[in-house]
Amino acid sequence: KPRIINICSTVGTGYRFSPNTLYTVLKGALEAFGRSLRNDLNKDKILITNLHLGQFNDNSEVFSQKMPLSDIVKTFELIINLSNMTSLDNLCLTPSELYY
Repeated sequence: KPRIINICSTVGTGYRFSPNTLYTVLKGALEAFGRSLRNDLNKDKILITNLHLGQFNDNSEVFSQKMPLSDIVKTFELIINLSNMTSLDNLCLTPSELYY
């Protein structure tokens, strides 16, 4: 079955909040887009996964702990390699220091 991975963000989706209102609203809209797309493409048997990414190792110094890029790659592989009988709607991947 075809799968679409909608890259979202942990900011603005109930996991984290940014002091920048527009940024937060746009990030929340990405999740809503994925949910709507899932409903629209359900009849075509296309699976949609919203993948919410937190801070990863991208050379910025916002957080002291960041996810290694290899963990993100493994997550993509997991989603892609699920059987046709399994769907994964939403997944939040974030550095463990930010987990609550």
